Amino acid sequence: TCPNCRMAKNFLNQANFEFEEVIANENPELTKALNINQAPTLVEVKDGQVQLIENVSNIRRYIESIVLVKA
Repeated sequence: TCPNCRMAKNFLNQANFEFEEVIANENPELTKALNINQAPTLVEVKDGQVQLIENVSNIRRYIESIVLVKA
């Protein structure tokens, strides 16, 4: 229901970015374990490392950087 979450989800879908949506208030243990304090937050797990990309503008920049690298 969060408008910023919907925008972030739109960016991810438009970029054909594979993701799994996790609703923070339905998964409080995971949210706490990952130290997520705001929505939306994109969590990338790569080579055992966790990176948090918070807020719509940072998520958009991250997606654009990934798309540019793939092009």
